Amino acid sequence: MDRAKALPLVQQIYEATLDPSRWQAFVQTLSDVLLGAPVGLALQLPGFPLSRVVYASRGFRDEYLELFVKHATEGLPGEEARRRHFVGRFGLASEVISKKHLHDSDFYRNWMVPQGLGPHSPMDHTIALDQGRPVAGLAIFPTKESGALDATHLAFGDLLAPHLALGYRLLAQTRRHQALTDAMDRFPTGVALLDARGIALMTNRAARTIFDADDGLSLADGIPHAATAGEDAALRRAIE
Repeated sequence: MDRAKALPLVQQIYEATLDPSRWQAFVQTLSDVLLGAPVGLALQLPGFPLSRVVYASRGFRDEYLELFVKHATEGLPGEEARRRHFVGRFGLASEVISKKHLHDSDFYRNWMVPQGLGPHSPMDHTIALDQGRPVAGLAIFPTKESGALDATHLAFGDLLAPHLALGYRLLAQTRRHQALTDAMDRFPTGVALLDARGIALMTNRAARTIFDADDGLSLADGIPHAATAGEDAALRRAIE
């Protein structure tokens, strides 16, 4: 596979750390690179209320999403082996589960076959674990039209693996910061966090209300200002 096709995918990973809706573009681009093989990405941030967020490319049927969550909750075929062997790399399900075992599973018969996913082996990657449990993973389901996935596809996936891991960590950190911001918004007292230049990095709701009132204290170009020159100079000295 053309390694250069990994570059826009890497960019989309980091865009998604700032805007999680961009994960949708990532899974669709990856699917397009793999000749239309459907791609699914599941994310659960550690320490946050349990909610399985799934981003899916074209090729999956919406009515099967709930059934997928049910199978994932109960345990997908070969899941224990995948979480051990597919951390830090992509792997084919055939490495850890026999074709017969997969084809005999309810997941294959009731979820994959009705959507035309198969008969080739899926390709998986466990992006992150939390206390031994997978909290983020990516799965690719080749179809008859896309053809089987092989070592060249695994090597291409491995170009993305470290970026997916870092992207997940950055996403989790961003969400923690957002949670802290949400908590500070509940404070009745105005709070403004300034950088070394005195520019506001973050203001809570009460502080924004005070600044917006502009009745003695305001925010201009991100910098707090007092109403008079003397008070403003004193404020600058206090901040410094």
